[in-house]
Amino acid sequence: MNNVIRHVIKKPLNMLFIFMNIFSQFCFSTEPITVPLNKGPDFLILGGVKCGTTSLFHYLKEHPNIRVGKQKELNFFNKHFEKSTYTKGIEWYLAQFPQKNLDSDFFLTGEGTPGYLAGSEIQEISSLFPKIKLIILLRNPIDRALSSYKMRIRQNEEQDTRLIEELFTEKLINFRSTTVSEWDPYIYEGVYVSLIRSWRKFYPDNQLLIICSEELFANPNKVVNDVFAFLELPTFDLKKYKIFNKEPNNEITLPSDLRERMLEFYAPYNQELQILLRNEMHIDIDLAFFGWDVNAEPETENIHILEDLK
Repeated sequence: MNNVIRHVIKKPLNMLFIFMNIFSQFCFSTEPITVPLNKGPDFLILGGVKCGTTSLFHYLKEHPNIRVGKQKELNFFNKHFEKSTYTKGIEWYLAQFPQKNLDSDFFLTGEGTPGYLAGSEIQEISSLFPKIKLIILLRNPIDRALSSYKMRIRQNEEQDTRLIEELFTEKLINFRSTTVSEWDPYIYEGVYVSLIRSWRKFYPDNQLLIICSEELFANPNKVVNDVFAFLELPTFDLKKYKIFNKEPNNEITLPSDLRERMLEFYAPYNQELQILLRNEMHIDIDLAFFGWDVNAEPETENIHILEDLK
């Protein structure tokens, strides 16, 4: 009789224990959130800033098997995300994309936030979307820096009123003076080799597509169909390849001596990037062909910083 009573009492206690265990895992688990396969993006255009991401996004959405989200740049991971706390919520992010179901035709969806490339949330993105395909556009870092400066001036985002020569010279000095530079929208974002290495720590090469911006605009039909092939979609030729966000002509230019200093600064990083692309990732891109300087003598400070950034 006593054994029966103990069994009756023990059973609900066991059930209570199991319920509490499940509840605690659900509410307090530190395990990554899992996203259903029928929700969220299939691809991300990571950047870089002022490298042609808007044009590429508009080209891709013309494909009959691509349905993009509600807007090109969602800025979720770089502005609405902080150390696993989603200020807008992961459900908000997933809701920005068309949802796949059994009755819908096959399609891929994605977004293009150029701020992701140099962002710090790579691990969080990979935990949510481990199978996603990533597209990276790279532009000559000197031209990119100048274009970014012009954009920030137009949008009243640059608060520094000094001449561009003073501002960029200070950024170059600051980058050399630190082991790992703090982010800045001009110099740091052009050190592509370190940015790509960071993404390769979490994604295999077959999920990364690197594109030279200069080639995109020189031969858009070929490059866009290369992207479609990367996404495992059939070829599709657009009737027109309009350039979006084309820069207005203005008088802001780089002084020749500043451009020379930037050439010397970026040369070792460009050299390292060329080696990474060809020897490690087996991507046939000739940066020199598109006007990138990869032959200048590297400065000692640059080599030291480059090693620390790997």
